[in-house]
Amino acid sequence: MISLLRFALRLRETAEWGVVHKRRRYSDDAPTFSRPASIKILGGRLDVAGTPNLDLYPAFAAAAPTQRLYKPFDTRWNIAGNRLAAEQIADFLVARKLVGEVDPR
Repeated sequence: MISLLRFALRLRETAEWGVVHKRRRYSDDAPTFSRPASIKILGGRLDVAGTPNLDLYPAFAAAAPTQRLYKPFDTRWNIAGNRLAAEQIADFLVARKLVGEVDPR
């Protein structure tokens, strides 16, 4: 019984820390962006292998100071974030002739 209680308390602490951490990192007042080194490494390896890849970080980092891209207290994109990602993906695909021209509707 004590082990189960310890597990429950640890789980609660972890969940509470996650909520606090999310709010601090993704608050409306101070959006922060950080790109893990692993993403840079992966992009570099894909480039060397000749595999098309798209890093959305530069576009999101550039747009972040002027508009909200994430839902409040969340890590998911809001409408503006989804629109930005869609535009970047469409431009990427058209530029590499992986699809035809995109209808802007």
